[in-house]
Amino acid sequence: MENIILKSIIEGVHLAVYSSIKPGSIHRLRLDSEAQVIVSNTLSVIDYIIEAINYGEKIRRGDIALTSIEIGKLIAKALRESYRWNSGRVYPQLIIPQLIYSIALSHSNVDSFLEGSGKVRESLKAILSINRWSEIREIINVLNSSGRRDMYEHLEATGITRLANIGSSVSLSELFRVLSSRWIGFSTLDIVEYNIPVYVKKLIDYYRTYK
Repeated sequence: MENIILKSIIEGVHLAVYSSIKPGSIHRLRLDSEAQVIVSNTLSVIDYIIEAINYGEKIRRGDIALTSIEIGKLIAKALRESYRWNSGRVYPQLIIPQLIYSIALSHSNVDSFLEGSGKVRESLKAILSINRWSEIREIINVLNSSGRRDMYEHLEATGITRLANIGSSVSLSELFRVLSSRWIGFSTLDIVEYNIPVYVKKLIDYYRTYK
């Protein structure tokens, strides 16, 4: 119950911020309503982001092995919650990278992402190498059941769903690489190009210039 209350409070704050006309304040142009849905996708999975952070800490301490984490189940729970909270408007290309980066950042334990981006990359590489078919299948199935049949059908067209169903070796990296060909958000999980540090630096520089 307290989680629902917390989410509702945060939701109210974000709607108030994005409201185009508010008593006692300036009028502002209304943003696309989809922007609110995108923010709500993050708000709805706060519990699972925290769970992902805890995973990273436990791996770092040696309490659990990285290969033993149930990342597919974690992602499935998060997407189902987002589906429920956002009336079926789910952004896996936002939620999944958030969860995986939460594990990686917690596991690598860096003070600065830019300074420690190499350590974060190594953590990402280890996480994305997970290829247990049960975890891969969890992700594929939840895409189909959480309103993203378009993503499921894209994977189906590549043959990955068939491979996962028969237990063949498909890694998280391969799964997200296929999805990134249509949904750019998944490209943030590309550890070959690994452009995230570049984008983060540009964003920081922009903020410092125009704040």
